[in-house]
Amino acid sequence: MSWKDYFYFTKQEKRGLSVLIVMLIVLIGTYVGLPYFISNPVVMDDEEVKLQIADFEKTLQEDSASFVYKKQHWSKNIDSTTSILQVFDPNHADSALFLKLGIKPYVISRILKYRAKGGVFRSPTDFSKIYGLPKEMYERLLPYIQIKPIARDKQLVESKESLPVTTSEITFVDINKADTTMLKTVKGIGSVLSKRIVTYREKLGGFISVEQLKEVYGITDEVYQKIAPQLTVSQSYTKKISINQATVHQLKQHPYISFYQAQSIYEYRMGKRTKRIENIEEIPFNRDINSDFIEKIKPYVTCE
Repeated sequence: MSWKDYFYFTKQEKRGLSVLIVMLIVLIGTYVGLPYFISNPVVMDDEEVKLQIADFEKTLQEDSASFVYKKQHWSKNIDSTTSILQVFDPNHADSALFLKLGIKPYVISRILKYRAKGGVFRSPTDFSKIYGLPKEMYERLLPYIQIKPIARDKQLVESKESLPVTTSEITFVDINKADTTMLKTVKGIGSVLSKRIVTYREKLGGFISVEQLKEVYGITDEVYQKIAPQLTVSQSYTKKISINQATVHQLKQHPYISFYQAQSIYEYRMGKRTKRIENIEEIPFNRDINSDFIEKIKPYVTCE
């Protein structure tokens, strides 16, 4: 075997060797030429570094101060955008007026129940004892609370009863009792809205406040402000769901209860030894159930 045999390559080996040589040339060229394409890093002295750090910290402080101001400004004005403050007597104000003042529907329900049982607010302090009324809300309403003497109230009632009823007096429509024909007598409610109100009322189980009409499709804030002063609501027409007997499907039919909330209630009930929920407030909170949800559905469920 001659030395030439050691340098003999097949056609495929020659191709592979050519590719390898080209790759080596490219790598060597890149290594040699790379420094010419990379600019030298900017080196800052300690003083410049300190100045940039100070500017960065100042920006953070300004952003933080701006966020705190916006949060405080929002918390101070959140109620002012949803309520209209005016003088009121908690012994005589109706649900529509309480809603205008910004009081939540479930708190209004408690106020009306307290009055229906013969309860009387003799001083503004008595009004602050209503369960669920936030302290901030009470302090905001305090300057507008004007309670008339009880004896004087009785005289006014007797004098009003002795006066003949005039046609100029406003006739309130009870949204829990009215049919579509009666609802259409309210200025601002037509055939379409009256049908939607009745349909939603049946799904809901009855209204506990006039403000719930905002949940009806088509009733905007503008429409609500127009029709609310002409409406009232009775509490005796609320239909309740038995959470100890209802299935998941039956629970989720209510507008306030989603499938996951219904499933959580059902699973909690079935997981108990007695298979009964004694009090709705005992239902544990999770991702879907919280205190607001419990308060919202409380008028519509029963543990019987």
